[in-house]
Amino acid sequence: MGVNYEVKLMQRTGKSGFTLVELAVVLIIIGIIVTGIVSGKELIRNSKLTAVVTSMQNYLIATNTFREQYDGLPGDIDNATTLWTGVADGNADDQISTYNTEGLEAWKQLAESFNIKGNYTGTTADGDNISLGIDVPLGSFDTTGYWMAYEATASGYAYEDGNYIKYSSPNPAGGTGDLLEASLTPEDARTIDLKMDDGVSSTGLVFSVNGVTAQAAAAASQCFVNIGGVDNYRLTNTLKSCQVWLIVK
Repeated sequence: MGVNYEVKLMQRTGKSGFTLVELAVVLIIIGIIVTGIVSGKELIRNSKLTAVVTSMQNYLIATNTFREQYDGLPGDIDNATTLWTGVADGNADDQISTYNTEGLEAWKQLAESFNIKGNYTGTTADGDNISLGIDVPLGSFDTTGYWMAYEATASGYAYEDGNYIKYSSPNPAGGTGDLLEASLTPEDARTIDLKMDDGVSSTGLVFSVNGVTAQAAAAASQCFVNIGGVDNYRLTNTLKSCQVWLIVK
């Protein structure tokens, strides 16, 4: 009697519950969707990291080719004004001075000499307010770009004296001097390092720099940690804490 009443009640209301099989199918579908989203994000991330590696390698080749062609570094040669219009001469000391002076000229001269694609402005009225894609090449991640400058170990920045191609973000407040900001998480920086070099943040051709500058490695800006005298990427830190630099030999 009670069973018949329940059946009739369900028929009147037109409602029925999900079976265990139906619930299982729904959960499987949700799992597939979530997996697809995660996999898609990972594919996009890997694609962007590969683009960074390819770009840095291409810019290194372009810089070395320019040096062979013009017997000097882009932005640093002292006869640029005799070769192209709208450029500035450097001081020919084999050092690309800070990224907002000869460093800006470097990109313009690489483009003028057809060693890279694009059209860059060169020296600007305000070298600290850099426009991505206009003054320097645009990076694959949001608000990132490529820079050039000479760094010395004595300055507290570099692990090795030399000219560097840098992947980082501009200081949004403008600022003065060499204020570039972190653009990558330690895991992303390590992935780039492994693709191009030895995966260690302070050895080889690829270096990583802590936080806003290497001179101000605040607690919130830690790309790597020193363990046994070796700088290892701090993979537990998921914040953007790293700049990646490639030395120009």
